[in-house]
Amino acid sequence: MYDGSVKSAEIAFVYYYVMAIQMSQQELAAVRLLNDLVGDLIGATGSFRVYQTNYFNSRLTPENKSLLRRMHIFYILLSLAKLNEFYKKYNRCIPPHLREAAKRLFQREFETRGIINFRNAVVGHLHEKRTKRPLETADIEDRLNKIIGPDLDDFLSWINNRNSSKDSVVVLCKKIRDTISTDHDTANS
Repeated sequence: MYDGSVKSAEIAFVYYYVMAIQMSQQELAAVRLLNDLVGDLIGATGSFRVYQTNYFNSRLTPENKSLLRRMHIFYILLSLAKLNEFYKKYNRCIPPHLREAAKRLFQREFETRGIINFRNAVVGHLHEKRTKRPLETADIEDRLNKIIGPDLDDFLSWINNRNSSKDSVVVLCKKIRDTISTDHDTANS
C-alpha cells in the first residue's frame, strides 16, 4: 500500500486509521453484545430456578409449569445460539488466550449438544427445513434431552453456575468481555 510517496503515506495513514476505528467499534460491539447475552443467561437461568422452588412450583398448575419450562428453556437455547453466532462474527475480538475455549464451547459443544439445530428446527421456525413439517412433540423432547442431559440443575449450572468461580458459559463470556474491555479500553466508551 505504501510506495514511499507523500500521497501514498497519506492514503496509508487514512487506511490504518479507519481500520483502527473499525476494530474499536467491533470490539465495542463485542463487549456490548456479550454484556447483553450474559444478562440474558443470568436472568433466564435465575428466574427459571426461582420458578422451580417449592414456593412457586406448588402454586402453579401443570399447564403453567409446562409453559414456564418451555419459555425459559427456549429463551436460554436462543441465547446460547446467539453465542455461536457471536463466535462466528467476533472471534477476532476474542483474546488469543480465550479463543480456543470459546471455540470449544460456542461452536463444538453447542453443535454436539444440538443447540443450533434445535434453534433452527424448533425455536426459530415452524417447520424443520429437512422434513418441511413441524416436529412431533416426542422428537422435540428427545432433542431437549440430548441438550439438557439427565439433570436440569446440572444444565443450568453449566450455563450459569451459582458458584461463580466454577467454569460455566457465563463465566467464559464474562472473561472474554472483561478482557476485551480492559485490553481495549471500551469500558468508558
